Amino acid sequence: MLDRCRYGLKFGLNRSQTRWFLPRKVYDKTHTLKDNGRIYPLTVADQHQHIAQSEHLLATIQPNDPATLYWSLAEPAGLVLGFSQKPAVLNQATLAQHPFPIYQRRAGGTAVLVGPSLLSLDVVLPAGHPLILADVVESYCWFGEAWVAALRLLGIETRAISPTEAHTQRALLKQPETRSYELLMNRACYGTVSPYEVVVGFNPVPISRPQGNHKGQDRSNKPSPGHPQGMPLQWYECAWEADSYHCRGIPCGCPAVDGEAYLNGTVVGLRKVGGLDMIRRRAGSLLQAGVLLHWESDLLAQLLGHSAEEQELLRTGLQQRAVGLDTLAGREVGINEVISAFEKVIVAIDNKVDVLDA
Repeated sequence: MLDRCRYGLKFGLNRSQTRWFLPRKVYDKTHTLKDNGRIYPLTVADQHQHIAQSEHLLATIQPNDPATLYWSLAEPAGLVLGFSQKPAVLNQATLAQHPFPIYQRRAGGTAVLVGPSLLSLDVVLPAGHPLILADVVESYCWFGEAWVAALRLLGIETRAISPTEAHTQRALLKQPETRSYELLMNRACYGTVSPYEVVVGFNPVPISRPQGNHKGQDRSNKPSPGHPQGMPLQWYECAWEADSYHCRGIPCGCPAVDGEAYLNGTVVGLRKVGGLDMIRRRAGSLLQAGVLLHWESDLLAQLLGHSAEEQELLRTGLQQRAVGLDTLAGREVGINEVISAFEKVIVAIDNKVDVLDA
């Protein structure tokens, strides 16, 4: 679990309580960690305020300050574009008919739907903190694994995807057979994965193409790129291309002919539960997590698809690439139980004890 990450010593939470004085709603004003402060209770506010608060916390943190946790939920719901995304990625006709708040985040990645279905957490670390590693990718490891441990306390088994596996998924963007589809799915943050993000399921395993030619195609013994989650059969030039992708005996949602693509009528496979991003400044580092309490792709598909065909591909593809805690747990998972579980993990890191016995 956490010991596989190359992180340092204690998390270092402050014992003095701090407060955020902008107007906001709080689900539980008394929710704090025992004997610890610098943890903001859940703040429900406009996403602009959350973005401003994140910037404020990172800009004002001092070298000897403890880590700071800021929990948030957006109200009203809105769409947050990635740092490099342009408004052109949006369906302007849909926005004209159904106005929807649009924001821009300061970190990388792509579009995220914020609102009652997404619980967000900011962790601000001062410069020199042992959890800030020279290796930017490995600096995510403890964060992803902490979320895995927290969700396990709720009876939800997940994992932090390794850099190798995440890069394999990203490599589909370079494959001629899958590039167009992956570019479409990548318009949404939860349509792709990055190292140490929280997922369930597995990627399809690349296999070797059989020898010989088929309809003039080169069938040399080259490894296939793997089948992208949710990609429909008709996207390929021929059925053989789709049939050549097989999985680890785990239903993955791909159109394989072995009948293992579906389990009890439900598509399963590699699905994202929690997304991560990071902002690094001279003053310190800001790690952000967005955990899906519930997942539906219809609205995202309408906002990001520029045609009826793209919207349908996004609706079905994105639905198969992410999953909410309610689906995994078979019940509605309360916000405060998620917060309590994560903070319990952080206390365990500070006390260096097994989180399951904490």
